[in-house]
Amino acid sequence: MIADLNELLELHPQGAPLHTVKEDIVHFNVLHKDTANSRKLTYRHLVDLYSLDTCVCLYRNFLRVWAQTPSQSRPLLALQLAFCRDALLRISMPMLQTVAPGETYSKQQTIELLEQHNSGAYSPSSMNSYAQNINGSLTQAGFLQGRTKKIRSQPRVAASNVAFALFVAHLHGEDGSIAFNSRWLKLLGLNRDELIAHAHSAHSRGLIKFTHSGDVMEIRFPNWLTAHEKDILNG
Repeated sequence: MIADLNELLELHPQGAPLHTVKEDIVHFNVLHKDTANSRKLTYRHLVDLYSLDTCVCLYRNFLRVWAQTPSQSRPLLALQLAFCRDALLRISMPMLQTVAPGETYSKQQTIELLEQHNSGAYSPSSMNSYAQNINGSLTQAGFLQGRTKKIRSQPRVAASNVAFALFVAHLHGEDGSIAFNSRWLKLLGLNRDELIAHAHSAHSRGLIKFTHSGDVMEIRFPNWLTAHEKDILNG
């Protein structure tokens, strides 16, 4: 839903109260949907994937990073946030880490992942629909290319993508050098040296505080969390 998200964030680049966002989408039809039902479904799907609520620290800081993300890397950033919120989308992680760029990838492989994830839980029609949506999301983010025949590709990763991945790792208690081995960083498909270079770039742009000496790393996120959120995280 990257096109809808892009249009919504052009209207509210700093975010807005959730009730305002809902009114814009459902009542004022700022996303130009044909029917009232499609407007309601669009709002619900966007909330499911991204939250749209600035009281949620992931979405609030997603907005912070989005503003400093080049347009070609924004679909990847959107997927990073959706990965945090959608369990079915996360099942594609093993595929992303085992299929090399240039190799073919089929919908059937995603269907097999769904079956492994929760055997017998989905009807064939649901499985087909889920797999199609997952592969469509991965294509929009740059992990796959092609319409019918999908080819594994490498998305365009920016410093802001790495900063956001480090923040997600931090929320999971993965700090310092450990963060660079987390699944949130591995998702990006870069080697450790490339990730570190992007972290330095994020530091120079004022997104994060990053120091690196040998295997010792310190990563801090000034003003990313409220005092209450810090208490919850450290509690």
